[in-house]
Amino acid sequence: MSTTQMTSTINEILVDYLDICQNGFTIIDANDTILYQNKAQAAMFSLEAQDMMIGRHVDALFTWLYIHNRGIHGVLDAPNLEAWLREAHQRTRSTASDMFELTLLDGRTLLVTKQSTAQKGVMFICTDISEQKWLQAELVRLHAEVEQLALIDELTGVANRRHLMQQLRHEVARGQRYRQPLCVAMIDLDHFKRINDHYGHPAGDAVLRHFASTLTEQMRNTDMIGRVGGEEFAIIMADTALDDAIQVLTRISQFIASQRLDHVAEGLGYTFSAGVIEMPHDTDGDESSLLSLADQALYQAKTGGRNRIVPFVPGHSADAGPS
Repeated sequence: MSTTQMTSTINEILVDYLDICQNGFTIIDANDTILYQNKAQAAMFSLEAQDMMIGRHVDALFTWLYIHNRGIHGVLDAPNLEAWLREAHQRTRSTASDMFELTLLDGRTLLVTKQSTAQKGVMFICTDISEQKWLQAELVRLHAEVEQLALIDELTGVANRRHLMQQLRHEVARGQRYRQPLCVAMIDLDHFKRINDHYGHPAGDAVLRHFASTLTEQMRNTDMIGRVGGEEFAIIMADTALDDAIQVLTRISQFIASQRLDHVAEGLGYTFSAGVIEMPHDTDGDESSLLSLADQALYQAKTGGRNRIVPFVPGHSADAGPS
């Protein structure tokens, strides 16, 4: 076998191999002519057999991609065809190896690796990484979901105790540093055990969800609502003075007392008691001590007859009266 025959045989073997390869291959010579495209490459670019571009200038491929896949973005972003071709040529003719992603209109993502050849040509190797990208996105989504579950109370959708305490720690530090007002309220649903005993636990869960939903609707987006356990909730009100906090809680208390959850059980209603404190700036108290003081005011509200808001005052708790 002559050297020419051997070379021809080797080339045929290589072409056969490339045509069964799952990666796409495009080879361009020094004159920007497409010397070869394998079947996988044609499939990735949705090219029919009659559209194969072997023997044509590389602009034919770049133009086809621009026209048919305007969703391609990333390193080859361009406002128009002329800019697209200019940028594509610059990347193609750079002697450095290159790697970038193309995202197509149909949602597929291709990883493109560019290698310069010894004959001053260029070889593009394309790998369909759509599944890997989907898996990555799914992992990110699941991670965010797990993080959300770690921060949110599953029944009510508000912050859980852990998340609330983290935020309270941050707000206490901010309030102390900038001497801004900060109020914290501890809330307990009145006679909640009676609701569970009389109407059943599903009704009790519905009451908890209704209360959390009402707070979410009535409070500001900057306030944080948390369920700290059972029928107990807490609210962090940044940049809020005590009188303003009492006014907001009183309005919500009046609204709650007027509600009847007939869709849950006929005549079902409920009220709540709350203790509220404004963080003093002349102490170095932390978030736990602040919550504890609000809890003391809550205790005064409950022992004073329930359905009332009690502010914490150093030395005693003054009842704000029935709401």
